[in-house]
Amino acid sequence: DRPMFWLYGRPGISSLEQLNQARVATFPELAAPARFLQKMLGDVGVAPGLLPSRDDVARLGLLASGSVDAALLSSHYLPAEVAYAGVTQIAFMGDHVRLPSTGLAVTGKLYEEQPALVAAMVAIFQRAMKAVFDRDDTLLRRALTEYFGKPEHSLDQAIKVLRDCYNPFCNSYGNKLQPAIDAMAAGMGLASRDAGELYEFKYLAINN
Repeated sequence: DRPMFWLYGRPGISSLEQLNQARVATFPELAAPARFLQKMLGDVGVAPGLLPSRDDVARLGLLASGSVDAALLSSHYLPAEVAYAGVTQIAFMGDHVRLPSTGLAVTGKLYEEQPALVAAMVAIFQRAMKAVFDRDDTLLRRALTEYFGKPEHSLDQAIKVLRDCYNPFCNSYGNKLQPAIDAMAAGMGLASRDAGELYEFKYLAINN
């Protein structure tokens, strides 16, 4: 339940407070990471210019070329993988926002009409999450290499990042979820909603 996004700055910028009046490459405006970033910046009272960019490759390119002062990147690039570009990690989103950002989403129609199928998909998702924490990390290393293109020398760090950000029970720590939803809604100027309306955890209890 730690969103896996990192904010990096050009040389000379090492804190959020230095970003006031800066230019920051971010995700498209309606994407959740863009909202996470707005909340994080608002919490420290800075208002940089935000430049929505299509993907991590574009955002990192803008930062490396000096076209922007900072860029928000996903786990497509882990911290060690962007060090070569001479940029500085300013903040890890998971230290500022705590809520499930990776999971299984289904339509209301499917949820209502095919509960057995939903339960089966949840069980598969749980098995995948448990594999992240398995002592035998052979399967995890193979997946990171074959499906995510991570080089062998970066696997130890990749596994550490995954285990720091995910949790094996596929839920969120109870005292963190509702405050995070409240804060996100406030930052977007929306009325908050009960966590139970947004997240359905009953199938986890069935399959745990």
